[in-house]
Amino acid sequence: MNISLPFKWVNAKRPKLSTRGPSSEVIHIAVAETVKFPSLKRRPGEFLCTFRLRLEIHKEKDVLGSDLSKVTCKVCLKMAERVYRKTSG
Repeated sequence: MNISLPFKWVNAKRPKLSTRGPSSEVIHIAVAETVKFPSLKRRPGEFLCTFRLRLEIHKEKDVLGSDLSKVTCKVCLKMAERVYRKTSG
């Protein structure tokens, strides 16, 4: 996916606990600044996929740069594409 988001963000990980097999890590998009669109509002550190998961983006071990190709959260990717389409037009 080759898109540009209209806000600062970082890749961030949060362990995903699975009841089947070992736990795995999902790479999310964490917003790095306040985002306010009619259908999307996020504070710094919140994941694009849900405001209920908040990350202290100051924790270096959880921040992985800003490379969209490394994001593995399908919901974050879908939302990023939707934001891009609505703001690039």
